[in-house]
Amino acid sequence: MKKGKTTYKLNRPGYHLPIDDVPAWICSQCNEVYFEENVVDNIQNVIKILDTQVNLSGNLRQLERRSFKI
Repeated sequence: MKKGKTTYKLNRPGYHLPIDDVPAWICSQCNEVYFEENVVDNIQNVIKILDTQVNLSGNLRQLERRSFKI
């Protein structure tokens, strides 16, 4: 296992969004990706925010630009 960064692909009803540069542990043999608990918590918080925004606006394109630190 080595520490690195990966892209988390978020596929939700109403939008699909890649989240780049997410810290992860990556298996050097099979490239399986594992996230630490705090990273999972941060991803889940981003999903909650986006889901709420999409539900309120009905469209991800109408959202203001946001930057999320994972």
